Amino acid sequence: MAEELLEFENTVEDQDGRSWVAVVMGAEREDDKWIGWIRFDPRNDGGTPLVTDRETTQPNRDDLAYWATGLTYFYLEGALARARRRRERKSTPGAAPGETQQGAADAPATRVPDRGVPRLEVHSVDERVAEEIMGVREPRPGTLRRIPDAGILVYEGAAGDGESAVYRFAVQAGDGTATSNMSNWLWSRLHRVGARATVEGSGRLETNADLRRALRGLTEEDA
Repeated sequence: MAEELLEFENTVEDQDGRSWVAVVMGAEREDDKWIGWIRFDPRNDGGTPLVTDRETTQPNRDDLAYWATGLTYFYLEGALARARRRRERKSTPGAAPGETQQGAADAPATRVPDRGVPRLEVHSVDERVAEEIMGVREPRPGTLRRIPDAGILVYEGAAGDGESAVYRFAVQAGDGTATSNMSNWLWSRLHRVGARATVEGSGRLETNADLRRALRGLTEEDA
């Protein structure tokens, strides 16, 4: 059952100047992990709420609630834009399978992530992973870093410890050159901490080219 975890006091404005109230939602999956997404309620003019697809997966409810407290205004702006695109996909005839599989406002798709925001999972025994990639000490979930000429990274948190530790990041990059720049930047950091990585929906990344294709949502055959 969906649960409201946090309602933000400050509203978020969309490109048309309308104000929305952001509410972080959560639900427990069959594997006992918790998924989180964001619902945006219209501030003044009524209407139907906007809902993102799944924004994060956390080991438990407490970790999900903690992730929610670290979300920045910039992150919420991006989430609002993703929620608007999600509604547009649902209303577009002939949408790709998986993009319109949910009808209830508080039930986001849990199998198909927002294709515009790849999720990078970094597996490493080095506890410096999050600090190395985010450039700050002890980053909290929701911490944002801008990579010049590449895009934005958002730290989503970590799960496990030792050899099983997994650090998760949302990667927001543009097309073409920006994606290549992001891939190059990330690959150099991964080598510094001896990490292996995957992008949600892809296999293990063996080369920088694998990472670049995964960030673009391509297979080797597509490239």
